[in-house]
Amino acid sequence: MAGRDLQSLLSDPRDGLRQADLIVQWELAAKQAAVWPATMRATYWRAWFEISIVRRLARSAFSPPPAVDAALLRFVRRRRAFVRPEEHDRYRKLLAGAFRAQAPVQRALRGQVTPRELRRLAAHHGFAPGSLPRDLDARQWAGIYAHLEQYRR
Repeated sequence: MAGRDLQSLLSDPRDGLRQADLIVQWELAAKQAAVWPATMRATYWRAWFEISIVRRLARSAFSPPPAVDAALLRFVRRRRAFVRPEEHDRYRKLLAGAFRAQAPVQRALRGQVTPRELRRLAAHHGFAPGSLPRDLDARQWAGIYAHLEQYRR
């Protein structure tokens, strides 16, 4: 399964997917299962799923053997999501903007939170305001999102 296929499978957390065990290229699995540095996609998916590598599959296990090793990558629905599934589009937009900015969180969120709010959020969720978006985990991003949403309602 390629990264694009993975994106389409996991793009809408409202679809009811409970668990997926997927064979993917080793490098893709390692990138998506890593907590740090976070990718925008994995941070988005982790709001609803736990992501783990079940095992590495040597290229010699396949016939004909591919050029690279593979992995069994597992997605398991969280009992309690970090973000409500019906809010996934707004959450994805927040992450996309922050990761696209390629700037510290304090600059990536400029105009959405005041410096004072960001310092409080950072202290509460355990990150430095000068951290890059990839340095925050899914729970920290969900906390920022929840803070922003309380003012939107």
